[in-house]
Amino acid sequence: RWGIIPQSNLLFFSGYQAKQALANEFYTTGLSFERHWPNVLRVNLSPDYTVALWLTGDKKYFLDRRGLLIQELTSDIKLIDPNLLEIREVLSIDKLGAKISERRLGSQVAQTEVIDFLVNLNLVWRQNLPNVPLWYIQFDERALPTVQVITQTGWYALISANENVDYQITALKQLLVGTVKTDETKLEYIDVRFGSKFFVKLK
Repeated sequence: RWGIIPQSNLLFFSGYQAKQALANEFYTTGLSFERHWPNVLRVNLSPDYTVALWLTGDKKYFLDRRGLLIQELTSDIKLIDPNLLEIREVLSIDKLGAKISERRLGSQVAQTEVIDFLVNLNLVWRQNLPNVPLWYIQFDERALPTVQVITQTGWYALISANENVDYQITALKQLLVGTVKTDETKLEYIDVRFGSKFFVKLK
């Protein structure tokens, strides 16, 4: 099917070449082949589940919970889950202004613990703030544990990956319906990273 070997000839099948061909399309850590003579080839593939869409530079990738880029999103691939978390990476810049973080298929862009936190943040946000659509999460490795949640209205929330996400989202919700008595379009950001101390900035 991928032009690796003639379909009827297992004798000349190369597992190495097959993996190399498949690696051009997607990244997986659990791929193996078993020959069953005379004409059966069993492909064992451990699924790498997509948990988010990762934007880096001008490319988009599907991301799994290990923080690995497992497949590039191209124009011929249709997104099925409209609520799939979108994470936009701020690329590191060196002293000369050049981008020093280059991402490729198979790159680990964040630790598993960070990805788990971001996925949970997306879930808790959508459950508790259904009327405040989350647009994307801006990820800057140098700013961790702080992450920015950008809303579709345009304002953003500052969240700490070191603190309880449920508590932070609950505080944010209370601020939106209580303390912050203003049009959301006038908001610049809300900072709920510091326990009982909250900060609100208007435009």
